[in-house]
Amino acid sequence: MFVTAVSLLVVIFLLFQLTINISIQTPDIKSSSNTNKYVSVLNEYYSAHPAERFRFFLNNNGLKQFFLQKAPEVKNIRVEGDFLARSAVKLTFRQPVAQWSSGDKIYFVDDSGVTFEQNYFAAPTVAVRDESGLPTRGGQEVINRQFLSFLGQAVSEFSQHKMNVSEVILPANTVRQVWFKIEGRGTQIRMTVDRSAQAQVKQAIATLGYLDNNGAKPGYIDVRVDQRSFYK
Repeated sequence: MFVTAVSLLVVIFLLFQLTINISIQTPDIKSSSNTNKYVSVLNEYYSAHPAERFRFFLNNNGLKQFFLQKAPEVKNIRVEGDFLARSAVKLTFRQPVAQWSSGDKIYFVDDSGVTFEQNYFAAPTVAVRDESGLPTRGGQEVINRQFLSFLGQAVSEFSQHKMNVSEVILPANTVRQVWFKIEGRGTQIRMTVDRSAQAQVKQAIATLGYLDNNGAKPGYIDVRVDQRSFYK
């Protein structure tokens, strides 16, 4: 009897740890309309890692990376026990800081630089004005995502210094340079995606402070070169 009772308890425990049925929980009605998509992504992951249907084997980082590839709008995933062989999966989503229209697609980027296409929040106020004149085909999407990653980090860094980016310009014939406009300021800030966004923002803040103290209001400042700022 004792062995039978122990065996039964083990089976019940394993059933509580097992994920066969999935209950998706999202923050709002808009995101809940796509629950089938997220169930499909989860089942695809479990098909490749069947042992992880038992939650004590679940590789949370691996699952997060899988979602980053398949559904990058998902910021966090938490898998919890719900009932026998059923798990409740709680999702939170990325909030964009900027958007950029390219061809017939709209890309979004959050403050950590992750890009995604499905947005459940209000459209961000920061928009990109693309003056590059470059075609949207032939690998342009990859370039766009790299640009958006840089943009998200730069916008976040400016906001930490109480400065709000009002417009971002991708100038003609390049995908390596980015011009920023700040609310309440006429000075354009010229940056490059080849250097750290955080370093260039800090350099721009220091340069603006120097110019403000000296009463100068140039049309632009250029911080593309490390530890050197140019203005005109």
